[in-house]
Amino acid sequence: MKSFEFSETERKLLEELPVAMCVFQRVGWKYHVLLVSDGYCQLLKLPRKSMRVTESGMDLMVYEEDMATLENMLSYVELHPDAVYPVRLRVRGADNRCLHLRFTGKPREPQNGVRLVYVSCVDVSAEEDMHRAQSRARERSDLLLEKVLSTTEAAIFWKDADRRFIGANRAFLDYYGFPSVQSILGKTDEDLGWNIEVDKFRDDEKKVLEGVSTYREFGHCIRKGEVRDIVASKAPLYEDGKIVGLVGSFEDVTQERRQQNENGRLTHILENVPAGLCMYQLFSGEFVCVFVNRYFTTMTGIPMEALGGEPVDAIHLFLEPEDREWLRKTLVEMDKSKRDETDGILHIRKKSGTGFGSFYVIVRRVIYAAGVRYYVSYTDVTEEKEMERKQKAERRVLERVLEKAHILVWEYNPETHKANFIKTAHFDSAMKIHGLDGDSVNVPESLINSIAPNDRKRYIEFYRAVQNGTSGSIDVELRIPDETEKRYERITYLVSHDADGKPVQWYGMSQNITAELRLIENYNREKMMLRKTSPENLFAKSRYNLTDNRMLVFWVKDNAKGVEITPDMNYDTVLEAMMESAMDEAERQKIKETLGRENVIRRHRDGEQTLSVEFKRKTLSNRLSWALATVNTFTLSDGSIEAFTYGYDITESVLSQKIMTLLEELDFDLIGVIDTESGRYFMHDTVAHPDESVRMWGGDLNEHIAELVRGHVPEAEINEALEAMSPEHVRSELRQNGSYEYAMNFEEDGQIHRKLVRFCYLDSKHNYVFLCRQDITKEYRRELERVQKLNAALQSAHQADEAKTMFLAGISHDMRTPLNGIIGFTRLALKTENMEHRLDYLKKIDSSGKLLLSFVNDVLELSRLDSGKNTMHPEEILLNSLIDEVVVPVRVSAEQKSVHFVTDIPQGMNVSAFVDKLKMQEVMLNLLSNAVKFTPEQGTVMFLFEILEEPIQGCNTRIVVQDTGIGVGHEFISKMFEPFMQEHNALTKNISGGTGLGLSIVKRIVDHMKGFIEVESEQGLGTKFTVLLPIEYREADVQDNVIRIEDVEFEGQRLLLCEDNMLNMEIAKTLLEDKGFIVDCAEDGVEGLQKYKEAGPDSYAGILMDIRMPRMNGYEAVECIRALDREDAKKVPIIAMTADAYPEDIQHCHDAGMNAHIAKPIDPEDMFRVLAKWCAK
Repeated sequence: MKSFEFSETERKLLEELPVAMCVFQRVGWKYHVLLVSDGYCQLLKLPRKSMRVTESGMDLMVYEEDMATLENMLSYVELHPDAVYPVRLRVRGADNRCLHLRFTGKPREPQNGVRLVYVSCVDVSAEEDMHRAQSRARERSDLLLEKVLSTTEAAIFWKDADRRFIGANRAFLDYYGFPSVQSILGKTDEDLGWNIEVDKFRDDEKKVLEGVSTYREFGHCIRKGEVRDIVASKAPLYEDGKIVGLVGSFEDVTQERRQQNENGRLTHILENVPAGLCMYQLFSGEFVCVFVNRYFTTMTGIPMEALGGEPVDAIHLFLEPEDREWLRKTLVEMDKSKRDETDGILHIRKKSGTGFGSFYVIVRRVIYAAGVRYYVSYTDVTEEKEMERKQKAERRVLERVLEKAHILVWEYNPETHKANFIKTAHFDSAMKIHGLDGDSVNVPESLINSIAPNDRKRYIEFYRAVQNGTSGSIDVELRIPDETEKRYERITYLVSHDADGKPVQWYGMSQNITAELRLIENYNREKMMLRKTSPENLFAKSRYNLTDNRMLVFWVKDNAKGVEITPDMNYDTVLEAMMESAMDEAERQKIKETLGRENVIRRHRDGEQTLSVEFKRKTLSNRLSWALATVNTFTLSDGSIEAFTYGYDITESVLSQKIMTLLEELDFDLIGVIDTESGRYFMHDTVAHPDESVRMWGGDLNEHIAELVRGHVPEAEINEALEAMSPEHVRSELRQNGSYEYAMNFEEDGQIHRKLVRFCYLDSKHNYVFLCRQDITKEYRRELERVQKLNAALQSAHQADEAKTMFLAGISHDMRTPLNGIIGFTRLALKTENMEHRLDYLKKIDSSGKLLLSFVNDVLELSRLDSGKNTMHPEEILLNSLIDEVVVPVRVSAEQKSVHFVTDIPQGMNVSAFVDKLKMQEVMLNLLSNAVKFTPEQGTVMFLFEILEEPIQGCNTRIVVQDTGIGVGHEFISKMFEPFMQEHNALTKNISGGTGLGLSIVKRIVDHMKGFIEVESEQGLGTKFTVLLPIEYREADVQDNVIRIEDVEFEGQRLLLCEDNMLNMEIAKTLLEDKGFIVDCAEDGVEGLQKYKEAGPDSYAGILMDIRMPRMNGYEAVECIRALDREDAKKVPIIAMTADAYPEDIQHCHDAGMNAHIAKPIDPEDMFRVLAKWCAK
């Protein structure tokens, strides 16, 4: 039979249907797929073009195992056109996912003798998944039910509609003693004969079979010959909505019923007991309160309904948490140890809400036939406990008072002479003083030896009067062994009498009054001090009533040294005047915080009677000095507080201490301070007076300096030294420069030393001059040697210009910054294990190396700049990249010197600059490296790079380098751009020198670029360079003109490398082979020419040619190769690879027939960029 053909319109209509369907035609015994709708393809999430076409038509992706089912369905519906025969088939969808589809076929009336079957498809994957999940769940439920029934302790059974047993669990069978379920199957309760109340159980089960569930029905049964109490629950069993039987369970409650009966009998008894009672029982490992009698609720005021009914465990809510835990632990311990009784105190919250009441409880353990019970009886002891608490509190207060006052209290019996002491914290130490031990002692007999001899007679007479009933007190001196200081004690007795005036009770107490007497003594001493004028540095003193803020007495020695004090002032106003004299706000705040009146009073009450503060101040003549203010406070008998204040000038002691500190810390052999107004001075000379401490002279300073000079300075130099160190000359130098130094020869230990004397102001007011002398012999000799060597080198340099150039290039400080980056990052790279960091360091080493190479070239070409031979080579470069290559090595140098490096540069700008990269970087690097070099530690170097919106003098770029360094003098600014110019003064002598070419190079490059450079500088404050340049900027598109090396294929390309230096050859060969080149090496031009001849035509993709080689140089080798009678010799790329890198050298290479030039040291990127252009595949 031939295949049916749809019309084009009909086929298009059917294929574009959104529903999933397909059309089949039977050809012989097989069914062919005529077409598939778009809906079917979408159901499988497969594009139509991916549906495979077979001999039987389009592949429906039905699993091979399910194809027979599909064909059976098609055959059936073809034979039974009215039948519905759906089948579920597995179909392979997108990503090889298994789908479950329901195929339903419907035959179409024959057309032209051909019957077609139309099949619709529905995705039933979700139904299939749910069906499998339900099947697994049913299996798990059946297993779970079987496990529960076999392990539960509840007895469970089930019966049919005739009340015959059809099953029971293990607990049911064990309860009645049946070996297996076969023993009860098909039998009723009557058959088994275990129900005493047959009718009751039968009627109950009939109700259940009518659809009524029963719950906890009580009844009796016979179990192994014994009547038992049970509670049963039953429910109907349904199947297809009909009751087919019942299921039931029961519990044996015989023990509980018996215990309930017993509890009822006991409850009646306990309710009539006239005491608060609670009863506890143990249930499931926990103690539960099961009974509280009426007397308990009456006694506590807690109604029964508040206790929670049965069980009445809510009683615990009325107990304090600690008591609740005590009761629980007590019951547990009694149950464990079988102890019968214990007692304690519990606290119960009363219903009135007035707090907790105290109850004495007795817990008893009683054993009954039905089990063990625990009875807790409560007796209200609230009032007794409250009274006891108050007594304890009063006693604690009394003991604290006695302890605070260091008072001992005792009760005395005059007949036995016994004193019974109240113990306090210091009782034992007090007894130890008298050499006594125990709570009771004989007095006065036991204490007489502790009394000073001159007070013993009074002491005995006092006790006689006390024994006769007389109250009184006595102060006596004690003599304590091994103590040198005197101690005093006050003994007081109070005697109470009865109605007839007869003494009945004696109470004694003693108090240590040593501190009180000493306080009085100190107070009197302070008042005596007000009448004295010593010591010499005391300049003011006064006495105040702090409580009333009144001045009582004041005295001022010299107003020029203190503050002005007048009689109408008080403590607060004098303190304000003192604060006004302080040097600054910090000193004023220190005085206020320490000596403020309220603070002094507060700290006095806390036990601090002496306060003091040191501070810097200005005298009335506006001179700097140091002062010490001291305040001593006392409490008078009326409760007021008095203060005695003293002001001391401690300037000399402070300066002496500073001098001694400097001598210890620094390598000085003389140090001193001169008062510029009075001429007084401190001096400590370890050479002239090695055994003396800091001394103060008030004589002629000139004479003292002359004494220091004449004893040690060589005769010929004495006058010069006296003039240089005279006070007039020193003052003149200090006025001009702020500091002054003088170096001189100094004879000591029979040898000539070099000494340096320094003078500088010690304070901002110029009241004091600090001077020191230091031995600089070793440094001086080293400097002499260095100067001699330098002079010799300079003389040699002047003899030959070439030697001068090499010398200057060798010591050029301009090379040190990139060298510092190379060395520093090399050390970091060797030290780190982190490959990412190591790669970063190597990149920075590479960047610094390139800068070093360019600076060497520029130093050597200084003369070329002057002659105009050096021309600019502008190129397009990203602006941020241009700046970063300068900032990285400078930042390293600044960090190593502890100089803050601040940058203000454009970041993230998509801008490129058209400039000579190396010249531009050299301008910035020279300025920045100079700034770092001449800036001291903790100084700052600022770098600004700015593109101007409005040009200045035709320049659109401003570069600013500013530092807080040593600066330069105004006279030096005019010549600082001349070659080899360096300023030499006291500020620069400790800074290592450079070439003096850096600023010269900067100026010439800026001039070449038609720019401007300005400088501002103040000596000692810093320098600021401003550079204005005209630079062409454009939107960054640098990559457009750059060959991407990673896109170039070098693999298998063969090169000839001509190089006489083995190290250079190894470097180049390794770099090339890493990129996939095959490299042949020749050690000179002769060998290179020979290897090229021996190789066949077009064997080499290129030749790398060194210039300076033995036997035959590079120029000669190129000439010979180009002259060969071979076509490839004329066109093979030959690239110069040489250290000859001047522009004329590059031109010479091109003239000799070379195609390109690579400068040494080799930059791999530049080399591969050139090779990519000339030698790539």
